[in-house]
Amino acid sequence: RRQRQRTREVYRFKEPVEGTQFMIEVAIFEFPPTKDNPDGTAYRLQLYERESGETILRYDFEPGKGHHRHLRGSEAPYKWRGIDQLLTDFRRDIELVKRGQL
Repeated sequence: RRQRQRTREVYRFKEPVEGTQFMIEVAIFEFPPTKDNPDGTAYRLQLYERESGETILRYDFEPGKGHHRHLRGSEAPYKWRGIDQLLTDFRRDIELVKRGQL
């Protein structure tokens, strides 16, 4: 018999980015490590345009791809350093997007 995985929701919210046309959605979950996900963390942090729904920025984990970041249609690996750093990096990138620097 397979043991049932215990998943814990760490964060989940959706809110507008004040003073912009953007929305953010964050969902982060922790669970016992697996072969496909040895960090035991699944997440999706997304910044998108409210009207069109177009993704501007997204950090996520996919089995087979691992940790990665999407930015305006391009994708690059993301160096996982924990949830706190993930949130810090996401907030930093949102500020850069708002200033037109990313």
